[in-house]
Amino acid sequence: DVLGSRGLGDVYKRQIDTEAAMVQQGVITAQERRNRLLLRRVMTDVGYKPLRSEWWHFNFRSREEAKRNYKVIR
Repeated sequence: DVLGSRGLGDVYKRQIDTEAAMVQQGVITAQERRNRLLLRRVMTDVGYKPLRSEWWHFNFRSREEAKRNYKVIR
């Protein structure tokens, strides 16, 4: 399951760089890691950039670029 089977606590606040170790430690399953990698590949293939501290979060533009090119709707 993409969200993981052990809840949304500190597991999902860890950096994506530690996912292989998280599998070895039993924090996430190998299938959960494969799902994360698939999501990351699909999103980056269409131009999104992952946040290294949140595996589920992607940005299409940098904050600076967004401020430059888009107006805030109030």
